[in-house]
Amino acid sequence: MHSSRPNGGPVGGGPDPYANHNREEVTRILIQSLNDLGYHAAAERVGQESGFEVESPDVVAFKQAVLSGSWGRSEELLCGQGARGDGLVLAPGADRNIMRFRLRQQKFLELLEQRETSRALVVLRQELTPLCQDQHQTLHILSRLLMCQDAEELRSRANWDGANGRSRQILLAQLSESISPTVMLPDHRLAVLLNEVKRSQTGECLRVLDGFDEPVSSCLWTADGQTFITGSFDKTKPICQWNLHGECVYTWPKMHRTQDIALSPDERWLVAIDEQCNLHVYNFVTREHAYHLALQVRATSVSISRDSKFMLVHKADREAILIDIETRETVQKYTGQVTGQFTIRSDFGGANENFVLSGSEDLM
Repeated sequence: MHSSRPNGGPVGGGPDPYANHNREEVTRILIQSLNDLGYHAAAERVGQESGFEVESPDVVAFKQAVLSGSWGRSEELLCGQGARGDGLVLAPGADRNIMRFRLRQQKFLELLEQRETSRALVVLRQELTPLCQDQHQTLHILSRLLMCQDAEELRSRANWDGANGRSRQILLAQLSESISPTVMLPDHRLAVLLNEVKRSQTGECLRVLDGFDEPVSSCLWTADGQTFITGSFDKTKPICQWNLHGECVYTWPKMHRTQDIALSPDERWLVAIDEQCNLHVYNFVTREHAYHLALQVRATSVSISRDSKFMLVHKADREAILIDIETRETVQKYTGQVTGQFTIRSDFGGANENFVLSGSEDLM
């Protein structure tokens, strides 16, 4: 069904809108849905008549390479050795090197799982290290995995279900978020949109989490949408990860009353602030406590930049600080907002996150 056009598109000029929607986007979703339903001939016919394709040949090849564990081919297609020669089109703000790191990390873990320790060490030194020279903590954690005695210990310590589990599908889902939707539709797009419409129309409560002795202060989703994380003032459930059935799959053991949590977009760091003026940084992959910072003043909110390098912490002393997650250094301070009896939050703003937004209790 793929045509010679790399990213999909009509044979002639730009398509007319469809009921105020982009005609190409609607058609691509329709073709994908017909294939999902098993109507492959109909999908082929729509593709031929419209001149649109769901995904470019390079994207199809990239997905197949990731799912089959062809890591060299995956990088070739990602970085520009496919049919087009200039690599996959990425979403705004996406970092190609972060995507390469994820591919190589999966390769490293699979080699360890196969007990090919020497080859895994070469990947760590020659392929992973050049991509994260400013992330020594990550390299240290990966290095420690070399000491695992068997595959079961590796999967447990790395919070990873192995090459025969869902790890490649999860990796592809993470990588897909960095690829422009103009060339790669999210899986089952129409079904996802229909579910969103149903939920918004019915307002149905799908799940209630109980068993907390104190209020839940924060909640966020993981990238794959299959689990979510809560922060709570309940010291027995300070930070918990839940599946869609409402089952707690992991509780971080460090006991503190959690004021707010943030998960880095690359899912490398989980940051929590407690009400005792401490900031806790966890490695989300291994679930280990990486370090903590004493802030001297109670923090009210934390958020992480899109590139996963910085965290923005709002404090009760009318100041927000920007901290480098890897080096732990404060690189910028923001003052002027008024903080009193209410919880004030700060966050990154702008298309390129080139400014900081903050609430305030005054009229400014």
